[in-house]
Amino acid sequence: MPVGAYVRTEIEHGGKDPNAILCLVPEDLGDFYEDQTMYSRSSKKSYKVRDVVGKPIGRVQYFLSETFAELLKNGKVQSVEG
Repeated sequence: MPVGAYVRTEIEHGGKDPNAILCLVPEDLGDFYEDQTMYSRSSKKSYKVRDVVGKPIGRVQYFLSETFAELLKNGKVQSVEG
């Protein structure tokens, strides 16, 4: 993601790990960020941010996922952004 932009998160349903949390590009980033290019080192591709809005772009690290998922499920937090 471009510097200064943020991602939204949600619990991944139907995966192997019941605590896996997906990182998604939010719909309300604004025109400045949507015109930026982001790079995927793992797939060696580049994307315009506007092409991946609303789509998963990664996962929260495993050691954090369990804690965040529990807080989300219990209603102690409503969202996690980063």
